Amino acid sequence: MKRSPVKLLVAVFVVVVSGVQVRGDEPPSAGRDVRQRLREAVEYLAAPDMEGRGPGTKGIDRAADWLAAGFREAGLDVGVAAGSPFQSFAMTLEAKLGPASENRAELVGPVAVDGSSKLVRLELGRDYTPLAAGGGGEFDLPLMFAGYGITAPKERYDDYSSVDPKGKAVVILRREPRQDDPASVFAGNQDSQYAALSRKIANASEHEVGGVVFVNDFVSVEKMKKAAAAHGVKEGAAGSDFDEDALMAFGRAGDGSDRRTMPVLHVRRSAIDPIVRESFKHSLEEVEKQIDDRFAPSSGPLAGWRIRGRIAIDRTETVGRNVIAVLPGKGPRASEVVVLGAHYDHLGNGGSNSLSPGAQAIHHGADDNASGTAMLMEAARALAKAGPASRTILFVAFSGEERGLLGSGHFTANPTVPLENIVAMVNLDMVGRLDKDKLIVHGTGTGSGLEQLVDRLLSSRSLKAAKEPGGFGPSDHASFYAKKIPVLHFFTGSHGDYHRPSDTADKINYDGMVRITELVVELVRSIAEAEQRPAYVEIASKQFARGGDRPYFGSIPDFGKPQKGYAISGVAKDSPAARGGLVAGDVIVRIGESAITGLDDFDSALRKHKGGDTVPVVVLRDGAEVKLDVTLAAPR
Repeated sequence: MKRSPVKLLVAVFVVVVSGVQVRGDEPPSAGRDVRQRLREAVEYLAAPDMEGRGPGTKGIDRAADWLAAGFREAGLDVGVAAGSPFQSFAMTLEAKLGPASENRAELVGPVAVDGSSKLVRLELGRDYTPLAAGGGGEFDLPLMFAGYGITAPKERYDDYSSVDPKGKAVVILRREPRQDDPASVFAGNQDSQYAALSRKIANASEHEVGGVVFVNDFVSVEKMKKAAAAHGVKEGAAGSDFDEDALMAFGRAGDGSDRRTMPVLHVRRSAIDPIVRESFKHSLEEVEKQIDDRFAPSSGPLAGWRIRGRIAIDRTETVGRNVIAVLPGKGPRASEVVVLGAHYDHLGNGGSNSLSPGAQAIHHGADDNASGTAMLMEAARALAKAGPASRTILFVAFSGEERGLLGSGHFTANPTVPLENIVAMVNLDMVGRLDKDKLIVHGTGTGSGLEQLVDRLLSSRSLKAAKEPGGFGPSDHASFYAKKIPVLHFFTGSHGDYHRPSDTADKINYDGMVRITELVVELVRSIAEAEQRPAYVEIASKQFARGGDRPYFGSIPDFGKPQKGYAISGVAKDSPAARGGLVAGDVIVRIGESAITGLDDFDSALRKHKGGDTVPVVVLRDGAEVKLDVTLAAPR
């Protein structure tokens, strides 16, 4: 019996021995099998000297070069990106506080009858520190006290309810009212969502403030005093381990990647307390106790007082590189393209996306996503060995996925082939932990015939699947589905090592990876050889319908277009956003009374409403403001 092309391909796949570099500059020996190559690739990519493949590290550059060399050695065309295997794009790497000589801040009091005013100069690092979550430049702003900076409709508490903070620098206490009360509506005596610094900054931004001045809260100061006393320290000196009014680290409230323009500072209580006392006739401690006792805000202007100065923040840019290779098709359908992709970046030493807060350790990213990267390379080798298919197959290793799908967003905005020619995109992300033969497959409903193809291939390998028909989700396939391209996303499930240093190569199921790789190779080849391309299907996605306690909106973010506002690449089918008239390319700048400058503002603004509320939404569309009404849905 004559063997079918697909079966022949799988047979070829099992015996392919031509390899790519996996250790230093030495290619693997000819006798290594698929399992061994996959393991060596994961171990190489997740090794300590790869520095967690974080943006800007030597490790991620080495990984990109490894991919390019591997694609080239597999016999693929690596000149599709203007003669290079690399498609480059810029991203913000980090923010650092500029030189002390370029940072200054001072408090200026009311003007007296003789024209003089009190001036309190603040010393950087002792009296105040700028925070990376804010912007840089000159500032001169009137001061207002805004309590804890919380707007919580459900809890019937709003520090901004009786004041107009627009254009002012708001003094905000850390944490929240009644934080020691187990019966508090703010999650009892545990921090609630409203205690988060990022939430306070987002809420301030929504109220169009000019700047934020954080001050340590009294309860936390007292706790530190007790800790100092317990260790025999009478008073915690500034900068000591028991400094009861310690300043936050520069990056404590965020890494600055959202590029807010308003200044955000942390100032010691000793500098702010006299101003509050002068304006409110009560000390800062007494005002905090009033808020607790009444469970009501005590916000108001700090009459005549201003804060002025300059913040210098040095933001380091780096270059991300998508690595691209192509296996040209042969025949009348050669202009059509199947994309197989995986992201190869990870978290470096951690950062804001780490689930081990504060850990400054290499996050190896063996499953996320050395596994998908190794599988991409192995599939590329097998498909190249089998020879041209009817359609072209494009292999893309994306960078910047962990920073918000930046690489895939850049690719779909600057495609190396016409987007209308891409018939489907297959994505591999965290495919190294196959357990009990169960694979998770997203996108099965996004193109005609995809679910049937997946079912057939899974059945032939005794694999089971949890299928999600929608095409949106937190990986690179979402960038393609937003462009109305059918997608499939393969995933073996989350686990306790996700985004932690413990995601290491010894925990990978390499036998499982072999089985999934065989499936992916046959699937990609099947799509590339099919008579008809999958027809795009617009489908609602459960992934974007889940919002916890947040109403469902249904917009799809476009992280590839950083700008003031919240850019969207599309809207989910039948979602509130779709019914309200939002479309791909819109930039949301206001929801209800909240100004929107980015993702945090968007999330915070939605949480102020409930399902069923109809809220006005203002978007920028082709440079003009468009006002739409969106009826929010309840969380699903």
